[in-house]
Amino acid sequence: MAVDDIRHIRTVGLLAEGGAGKTSLGEALLYAAGATTRLGRVDDGSSVLDFEPEEVRRKITLSAAFHTLSWKKHQVFLIDPPGYANFLPETRYAMEAMTGAVFVASPTGQLKVESERLWGWANDLGLARLVYLSRMDREEGSLEKALTEMSKTLETRLVAIQVPIGAQANFRGVVDLLSMRASLFQGDNGAVQEQDIPAEVQAEAEEYRDKLIEAVAEVNDELLTRYLEGQEISAQ
Repeated sequence: MAVDDIRHIRTVGLLAEGGAGKTSLGEALLYAAGATTRLGRVDDGSSVLDFEPEEVRRKITLSAAFHTLSWKKHQVFLIDPPGYANFLPETRYAMEAMTGAVFVASPTGQLKVESERLWGWANDLGLARLVYLSRMDREEGSLEKALTEMSKTLETRLVAIQVPIGAQANFRGVVDLLSMRASLFQGDNGAVQEQDIPAEVQAEAEEYRDKLIEAVAEVNDELLTRYLEGQEISAQ
């Protein structure tokens, strides 16, 4: 899709320490947007991002890969740079081209020094970013633990915009804290079914939404006034 308005163009980087799952996330984004016809996988060598022979053999990212996708009338240039320490200089150069980044981490909240370095560089560049917790269906941990541990390590304040439904083998969807709607996974092809929030996570979702609204209000005087006056703050 050709985009004439530069305001609808984004250059987004995937940042993470080695082995966190950022390339797998990139493959899922490309597939969900229709930029690829099948879900590429690092483990079987079908990744369109880790395609160099040595990357396929070692199953790691050795150099920055670039791809493009279209999403909701926006053109997104996706950058997948290395995460292992020996190759971080290339990642630092690639970050110069990014307008924003998705920081991929484990739900345990445990971070290696590579993650701390990447986050520091993102701070230096003033990059807008969000954190994506990968492998929620496999690794031990929780949203609360991840937010607490990462906020402490990265010396920042992280707030949730989604809440998981279930954990590990029972992880089956998320609650969007903006719309306050639940999305339940339908199989392994990325399809979801939107529905009301399950009763089991309703209270948790409301608690995290309050924290989100409070955090947003603190950086916007108008919203802060409305928040303190007890007025409803819309998703917009």
